[in-house]
Amino acid sequence: MRRLLFPLLAAWSPLAEAGPTTLAPEPKRLVLDVGIVEDPELPALQDAMVKEALARASTTFAEKFAVSPIDFQIVERSTVDVFHKRYLDITDPDCALLFAARYHGGGRSELDVRKEEAKRFFERWPLESLISFVPQESRATVKSYDDLYDFYASHYPDTVARIRAERTEKGSPLVDPAGSRRRSYVAWSCALRRQPKLDVIITNTFILADLLTEPHPHAALGRAKIGGIAGPNPARKALRGQALLASTFGIDTSIPMLSELDGKPATASERAALLGTYLLAHEIAHAVFGIPDVFDHPGPCLMTSRPGESYREGLETLEKNPGPCPKCRPWIHARQLLDRAKEQIGRGELKDALATLTVTSTSTPKQLHGGYKRRMSEVSLLVAKAYAGLGRPSRAKTFASSATSLDPSSDEAKTFLESIERGLELASTERRLPATQATTSTRAP
Repeated sequence: MRRLLFPLLAAWSPLAEAGPTTLAPEPKRLVLDVGIVEDPELPALQDAMVKEALARASTTFAEKFAVSPIDFQIVERSTVDVFHKRYLDITDPDCALLFAARYHGGGRSELDVRKEEAKRFFERWPLESLISFVPQESRATVKSYDDLYDFYASHYPDTVARIRAERTEKGSPLVDPAGSRRRSYVAWSCALRRQPKLDVIITNTFILADLLTEPHPHAALGRAKIGGIAGPNPARKALRGQALLASTFGIDTSIPMLSELDGKPATASERAALLGTYLLAHEIAHAVFGIPDVFDHPGPCLMTSRPGESYREGLETLEKNPGPCPKCRPWIHARQLLDRAKEQIGRGELKDALATLTVTSTSTPKQLHGGYKRRMSEVSLLVAKAYAGLGRPSRAKTFASSATSLDPSSDEAKTFLESIERGLELASTERRLPATQATTSTRAP
């Protein structure tokens, strides 16, 4: 990583002091395509509630991050089985990596195969912020990430075993890790990545947290339930190659261990608020700003998951504490700088764009939802475009190459690099051509 970014930073250093002190106006409003995917064995979604939830997500996102609201348009309705039949493909290389790390109900021995990867994932957060997910009576035993893993390796299989004993309202098993993929986080992540039409999916299904290489603390150390997903989707451009999902299961289920309502049913309006304000706006912030799940931001923070807190309690905290979270500002600022640089390149202000990108590279937090390397690939590609516009194709090639190395899945970076390489090859051929013609003209007839 350092090797790839070194030429980037070195090239910008003369411009570093010229970084912008103010941000450009917000870009035009984002429009997201929405699909509703229903699980017929679980409490149904109502169109009116979904529309109200989308409206609440838009206003919450704007209020919490001091940005423009978002527009949503519902474009598709389907069922879980149909959606998975269309888009779930375990032979897809990206999906195969996920399925190789999927939990099948084998207990600690199955978890231990992925122990080092799980520990590295936990190490993304300060240990003290994760200990709060451990029951009070066990916290004294957790003094290291190894201790935390031991708690997880005991707690998670036990939680999944309890969930396996639960039934849907139709009497069918809620989950069957060994025999069914339809309510698996791994399966949903695969299908979400491969579908080409939707930026947002709203579903009523249960989703089991079953990716052993990424045991998200609030799920793996909690109820093993996923309420939302924001993940990669190269086909979707509105959220820069990402798509997201939110589930109403925790809001509507009558299963006590999985309900997020503390035993009191929600009104239609509260259901919309829980889905839109608490879940959807949170997932949108993952995708737009790259803010990760955090466990140590203050009460008003939309991105904080507080141990033991239900959706209802979280919503109440948000509504009592309006306004942005100051600790989220670095992620918002980094995204705004990236947008500013794109606008500057579009206006032909190429040196200003390079100055902005210098600040972007040093201001972007290392812990980034969607991946730091992926964001730095975006930055590198913009630098390449700026240098190309300045008539410096060799420098453009350097940064386009860095962009493809940082994010091999970026088709845009690959295409741009190929175009630069073709241009350099053509220029090299043209430089050689006059000498060849001169030699031919002096030969005797």
